[in-house]
Amino acid sequence: MISGRGERFADDYYITRDRSRITALLERFGNALGSVEARYLADRAKAVVYRSSDTEGDEVDLGTFLEKALIKDMLRLKSLELGLWLVKDNASLFDRTWIAAPPDRGIMVHTNTWASRNSSADGSFRAVPFSIEELRIARSIQTPQLPLYIRQNDSPTSLQKGSERFSRFQYFIGAARSIPDVALKIAQYCSGLEALVSTSQQELSHQVSERVAAVLHPPGDDRITTYKLVKQAYGFRSKAVHGATFKPNEVAQLKQISKGIDRVCRAVFEAYIEDTSPFREALETSDEDLNGFLIQILLGSAASTL
Repeated sequence: MISGRGERFADDYYITRDRSRITALLERFGNALGSVEARYLADRAKAVVYRSSDTEGDEVDLGTFLEKALIKDMLRLKSLELGLWLVKDNASLFDRTWIAAPPDRGIMVHTNTWASRNSSADGSFRAVPFSIEELRIARSIQTPQLPLYIRQNDSPTSLQKGSERFSRFQYFIGAARSIPDVALKIAQYCSGLEALVSTSQQELSHQVSERVAAVLHPPGDDRITTYKLVKQAYGFRSKAVHGATFKPNEVAQLKQISKGIDRVCRAVFEAYIEDTSPFREALETSDEDLNGFLIQILLGSAASTL
């Protein structure tokens, strides 16, 4: 139970399940939140994240200022979602946010929501419990800057020339987690790995499977197991993106393959955010240098592996 003020993260945010605390927070909005929304938050919301702080901005118009501040809050919650996913597979979602001006400015409330919701790797929306310690680990993870999402700028796509490999990887992972169809989810996971480690368009399934396995494991059984898993996921991906159908025995495997490739993507993410990650350094170089790094861990001495 996260009681009282709640668990703190990111300096001035708190997450709580304490109903009296949630009710007290809602009272500060007056009637501007809407009776249905307020009743849901007070009685049924699994948890509420909040902050109460003095915030300054350059905008003269209060409405514009609140809108921009709310987007920053939403992106901060996306970072916490990401931290929770790195701890373990789940379908957590902070789906709606509100922000209000202080009472002395008159009650002005802005609200926003994400257009999609996350699902677990098997496509389910089941509740996944987190201990206080797991929450503390999730909130302490230093995640990279989130990728640009559609409508954060005027571009029709976030896959633009000049975007970083890891940003594209995150973008595909976000897409995978927001798709409940497990076959299409697998396709997005594979696309994320492809965006991260491929340096040519030749033999992509072999190239990506081999490189991901080498990044995560030294030569041996674990590397072989991961190679086979990613290769199998690529086979499912090919069917999904080309509109082919799945045989009954393949349908039965979809959830397990998706869970496996989800674990692989989390492991790759963790390899990237390690304090002294040679993998991260290589990803931030040219395709030629990245290719050389990956060849070295594939064909070099065992001591050169991550």
